[in-house]
Amino acid sequence: MKRELTIRTPQGMAFGGSQNWWKNKNKRLWKYGCGVICMCDLQMLLEKRGTSPNNNGRTSHHIRLDQDEYMEYVEKYYGRLYPIFLNPIPYLRGLTPIQMMLGFARWKKGKDTPVRGIFWTGFPLVHFGNILSRYIEEGLKKDLPIIVSVHSAGGIRFYNRPTETASSRKVNNHYFLITDHRVAGGESWYQVCSWGRMFYIKKGEYLKKAGLFTNVFAYRF
Repeated sequence: MKRELTIRTPQGMAFGGSQNWWKNKNKRLWKYGCGVICMCDLQMLLEKRGTSPNNNGRTSHHIRLDQDEYMEYVEKYYGRLYPIFLNPIPYLRGLTPIQMMLGFARWKKGKDTPVRGIFWTGFPLVHFGNILSRYIEEGLKKDLPIIVSVHSAGGIRFYNRPTETASSRKVNNHYFLITDHRVAGGESWYQVCSWGRMFYIKKGEYLKKAGLFTNVFAYRF
Protein backbone atom coordinates (compact mmCIF):
# COMPACT_ATOMS: atom_id res chain seq x y z
CA MET A 1 0.00 0.00 0.00
CA LYS A 2 2.58 2.55 1.19
CA ARG A 3 1.35 5.81 -0.46
CA GLU A 4 -1.38 4.20 -2.54
CA LEU A 5 -4.29 6.05 -0.91
CA THR A 6 -3.77 9.81 -0.71
CA ILE A 7 -6.36 12.39 0.27
CA ARG A 8 -6.24 16.13 -0.47
CA THR A 9 -6.94 18.20 2.65
CA PRO A 10 -6.61 21.94 3.40
CA GLN A 11 -3.42 21.07 5.30
CA GLY A 12 -1.88 19.06 2.43
CA MET A 13 -1.86 15.43 1.34
CA ALA A 14 -2.88 12.76 3.85
CA PHE A 15 -1.95 9.09 3.58
CA GLY A 16 -5.13 7.22 4.42
CA GLY A 17 -7.97 8.69 6.44
CA SER A 18 -8.10 10.33 9.86
CA GLN A 19 -10.81 10.19 12.51
CA ASN A 20 -9.76 13.70 13.53
CA TRP A 21 -11.62 15.09 10.51
CA TRP A 22 -14.88 14.47 12.40
CA LYS A 23 -13.91 16.51 15.48
CA ASN A 24 -16.59 19.14 14.86
CA LYS A 25 -19.01 16.88 13.01
CA ASN A 26 -19.46 13.50 14.71
CA LYS A 27 -18.16 12.94 18.24
CA ARG A 28 -18.26 9.14 18.08
CA LEU A 29 -16.30 8.96 14.83
CA TRP A 30 -13.81 11.49 16.14
CA LYS A 31 -13.18 9.72 19.45
CA TYR A 32 -13.72 6.06 18.55
CA GLY A 33 -13.64 5.89 14.75
CA CYS A 34 -10.18 4.38 14.18
CA GLY A 35 -11.66 0.97 13.30
CA VAL A 36 -14.14 2.50 10.85
CA ILE A 37 -11.31 4.41 9.14
CA CYS A 38 -9.21 1.25 8.79
CA MET A 39 -12.10 -0.73 7.29
CA CYS A 40 -12.95 2.02 4.80
CA ASP A 41 -9.31 2.47 3.74
CA LEU A 42 -9.08 -1.27 3.07
CA GLN A 43 -12.38 -1.33 1.16
CA MET A 44 -11.30 1.58 -1.06
CA LEU A 45 -8.05 -0.14 -1.96
CA LEU A 46 -9.77 -3.43 -2.75
CA GLU A 47 -12.49 -1.73 -4.82
CA LYS A 48 -9.84 -0.18 -7.06
CA ARG A 49 -7.92 -3.40 -7.62
CA GLY A 50 -10.46 -5.90 -8.87
CA THR A 51 -7.81 -8.60 -8.95
CA SER A 52 -7.72 -12.30 -8.18
CA PRO A 53 -5.29 -14.36 -6.10
CA ASN A 54 -3.81 -15.79 -9.31
CA ASN A 55 -1.89 -12.57 -10.06
CA ASN A 56 -0.83 -12.25 -6.42
CA GLY A 57 -3.15 -9.32 -5.79
CA ARG A 58 -0.52 -6.79 -6.85
CA THR A 59 -2.34 -4.99 -9.66
CA SER A 60 -3.02 -1.72 -7.91
CA HIS A 61 -4.29 1.77 -8.69
CA HIS A 62 -3.21 4.90 -6.91
CA ILE A 63 -6.27 6.47 -5.31
CA ARG A 64 -6.33 10.23 -4.92
CA LEU A 65 -9.46 12.01 -3.78
CA ASP A 66 -10.64 15.06 -1.90
CA GLN A 67 -11.29 15.02 1.82
CA ASP A 68 -15.02 15.65 1.32
CA GLU A 69 -15.27 12.60 -0.98
CA TYR A 70 -13.46 10.44 1.52
CA MET A 71 -15.63 11.59 4.43
CA GLU A 72 -18.80 10.93 2.44
CA TYR A 73 -17.61 7.36 1.76
CA VAL A 74 -16.82 6.74 5.45
CA GLU A 75 -20.15 8.12 6.63
CA LYS A 76 -21.96 5.86 4.18
CA TYR A 77 -20.41 2.68 5.58
CA TYR A 78 -20.36 3.91 9.17
CA GLY A 79 -24.14 4.01 8.96
CA ARG A 80 -24.60 0.78 7.01
CA LEU A 81 -21.93 -1.59 8.28
CA TYR A 82 -19.86 -0.17 11.13
CA PRO A 83 -21.97 1.67 13.71
CA ILE A 84 -20.12 2.60 16.90
CA PHE A 85 -21.75 1.59 20.18
CA LEU A 86 -20.47 3.00 23.47
CA ASN A 87 -19.13 0.03 25.42
CA PRO A 88 -19.42 0.58 29.21
CA ILE A 89 -15.69 -0.28 29.42
CA PRO A 90 -14.04 2.96 28.19
CA TYR A 91 -10.93 1.42 26.61
CA LEU A 92 -13.06 -1.02 24.59
CA ARG A 93 -15.24 1.63 22.95
CA GLY A 94 -15.38 1.63 19.19
CA LEU A 95 -15.77 -1.24 16.73
CA THR A 96 -15.45 -4.80 17.96
CA PRO A 97 -13.60 -7.45 15.92
CA ILE A 98 -16.89 -9.27 15.27
CA GLN A 99 -18.47 -6.08 13.87
CA MET A 100 -15.50 -5.62 11.56
CA MET A 101 -15.55 -9.20 10.28
CA LEU A 102 -19.31 -9.25 9.70
CA GLY A 103 -19.33 -5.78 8.15
CA PHE A 104 -16.55 -6.74 5.75
CA ALA A 105 -18.40 -9.94 4.79
CA ARG A 106 -21.52 -7.91 3.93
CA TRP A 107 -19.45 -5.39 1.92
CA LYS A 108 -17.64 -8.21 0.07
CA LYS A 109 -20.77 -9.85 -1.35
CA GLY A 110 -20.80 -9.68 -5.15
CA LYS A 111 -17.38 -8.00 -5.40
CA ASP A 112 -14.35 -9.34 -7.28
CA THR A 113 -11.38 -8.82 -4.96
CA PRO A 114 -8.27 -10.88 -4.11
CA VAL A 115 -9.57 -11.30 -0.55
CA ARG A 116 -12.33 -13.73 0.44
CA GLY A 117 -12.57 -12.45 3.99
CA ILE A 118 -10.79 -11.30 7.13
CA PHE A 119 -10.58 -13.03 10.49
CA TRP A 120 -9.56 -11.96 13.95
CA THR A 121 -6.41 -13.66 15.28
CA GLY A 122 -7.26 -13.19 18.94
CA PHE A 123 -5.83 -14.90 22.02
CA PRO A 124 -4.48 -17.59 22.36
CA LEU A 125 -3.71 -18.16 18.67
CA VAL A 126 -1.31 -15.24 18.45
CA HIS A 127 1.00 -16.79 21.05
CA PHE A 128 1.93 -19.89 19.04
CA GLY A 129 5.37 -19.28 17.53
CA ASN A 130 5.49 -16.77 14.70
CA ILE A 131 1.86 -17.14 13.60
CA LEU A 132 1.04 -13.47 14.12
CA SER A 133 4.12 -12.30 12.22
CA ARG A 134 3.34 -14.76 9.43
CA TYR A 135 -0.18 -13.38 8.96
CA ILE A 136 1.22 -9.85 8.69
CA GLU A 137 3.88 -10.87 6.17
CA GLU A 138 1.35 -12.76 4.02
CA GLY A 139 -0.69 -9.60 3.57
CA LEU A 140 2.31 -7.36 2.94
CA LYS A 141 3.64 -9.73 0.25
CA LYS A 142 0.42 -9.07 -1.66
CA ASP A 143 0.82 -5.33 -1.04
CA LEU A 144 -2.25 -5.22 1.19
CA PRO A 145 -2.45 -3.21 4.42
CA ILE A 146 -2.97 -5.18 7.63
CA ILE A 147 -5.49 -3.93 10.17
CA VAL A 148 -4.08 -4.28 13.67
CA SER A 149 -4.81 -2.93 17.14
CA VAL A 150 -3.03 -2.19 20.37
CA HIS A 151 -4.79 -2.44 23.73
CA SER A 152 -2.14 -3.14 26.36
CA ALA A 153 -0.41 -1.69 29.40
CA GLY A 154 1.80 1.16 28.24
CA GLY A 155 0.76 0.92 24.57
CA ILE A 156 3.47 1.18 21.90
CA ARG A 157 5.55 3.99 20.44
CA PHE A 158 4.83 5.52 17.04
CA TYR A 159 8.07 6.96 15.63
CA ASN A 160 8.21 9.61 12.89
CA ARG A 161 11.15 7.78 11.30
CA PRO A 162 12.51 4.20 11.65
CA THR A 163 15.07 5.11 14.31
CA GLU A 164 14.97 5.33 18.10
CA THR A 165 16.32 8.88 17.95
CA ALA A 166 13.26 10.13 16.04
CA SER A 167 10.48 11.94 17.87
CA SER A 168 7.72 9.58 18.97
CA ARG A 169 4.40 9.31 20.78
CA LYS A 170 2.78 6.61 22.90
CA VAL A 171 -0.35 5.08 21.35
CA ASN A 172 -2.87 2.78 23.00
CA ASN A 173 -6.47 1.58 22.53
CA HIS A 174 -6.25 2.12 18.79
CA TYR A 175 -6.69 0.42 15.40
CA PHE A 176 -4.23 1.28 12.63
CA LEU A 177 -2.79 -0.13 9.38
CA ILE A 178 0.55 -1.84 8.86
CA THR A 179 1.62 -0.98 5.30
CA ASP A 180 5.25 -2.11 4.99
CA HIS A 181 8.14 -3.90 6.71
CA ARG A 182 11.76 -2.80 6.66
CA VAL A 183 15.05 -3.13 8.52
CA ALA A 184 16.87 0.02 9.63
CA GLY A 185 19.72 0.41 12.12
CA GLY A 186 19.69 -3.33 12.75
CA GLU A 187 16.04 -3.17 13.92
CA SER A 188 12.93 -4.56 12.20
CA TRP A 189 10.23 -1.92 11.75
CA TYR A 190 6.64 -1.86 10.53
CA GLN A 191 5.55 1.20 8.59
CA VAL A 192 2.05 2.14 9.75
CA CYS A 193 -0.67 4.60 8.75
CA SER A 194 -2.94 6.44 11.17
CA TRP A 195 -4.49 9.91 11.44
CA GLY A 196 -3.61 10.49 7.77
CA ARG A 197 0.12 10.13 8.48
CA MET A 198 2.90 7.57 8.24
CA PHE A 199 4.70 6.33 11.33
CA TYR A 200 6.97 3.45 12.30
CA ILE A 201 6.72 0.91 15.10
CA LYS A 202 9.22 -1.69 16.26
CA LYS A 203 8.18 -5.13 15.04
CA GLY A 204 9.46 -6.88 18.15
CA GLU A 205 7.73 -4.46 20.50
CA TYR A 206 4.39 -4.89 18.76
CA LEU A 207 4.55 -8.70 18.68
CA LYS A 208 5.36 -8.81 22.40
CA LYS A 209 2.14 -6.89 23.08
CA ALA A 210 -0.01 -9.47 21.28
CA GLY A 211 -2.89 -10.82 23.33
CA LEU A 212 -6.65 -10.86 23.70
CA PHE A 213 -7.12 -7.21 22.70
CA THR A 214 -3.85 -6.38 20.90
CA ASN A 215 -4.31 -8.39 17.73
CA VAL A 216 -4.31 -8.65 13.94
CA PHE A 217 -6.93 -9.15 11.24
CA ALA A 218 -5.59 -11.75 8.81
CA TYR A 219 -6.82 -12.38 5.26
CA ARG A 220 -8.50 -15.36 3.67
CA PHE A 221 -7.37 -15.55 0.04
